[in-house]
Amino acid sequence: MATVTDDGLVWYHERTIGDAGGAIDEIALGTGEGSESQTATGLTNQIYLGNVADNNIRFQTIDDTPTKMEAIITVRGGTEVPSGAQITEFGISVSEENVLIALDNFLPVEVEAGHTEEFTMPVELGR
Repeated sequence: MATVTDDGLVWYHERTIGDAGGAIDEIALGTGEGSESQTATGLTNQIYLGNVADNNIRFQTIDDTPTKMEAIITVRGGTEVPSGAQITEFGISVSEENVLIALDNFLPVEVEAGHTEEFTMPVELGR
């Protein structure tokens, strides 16, 4: 499960009461380590940032619960990410508010040249 950031919780609370605009609309991938902290404001070494307007990103709720979702991104080595990239971090954010909502670190997954990899991050907005 992803780590929801402090800023992500504030955004969610403000959105719930109508004080924040913007929806979660970006997914970032990176090759850094150690950024999975509640105080994080970004990935350690971001190498790709995609928006929901792109065809390779989607968000879906889990169990019809608005606080539970999966963020899903598909990338190709040599296209969205460099060939041979060792992806180790994943984050979701709200571009309008410039807020990192949640992130996750994991063991390296290599995206070889011409190969497609799908990354999925389950998120529960809360602690």
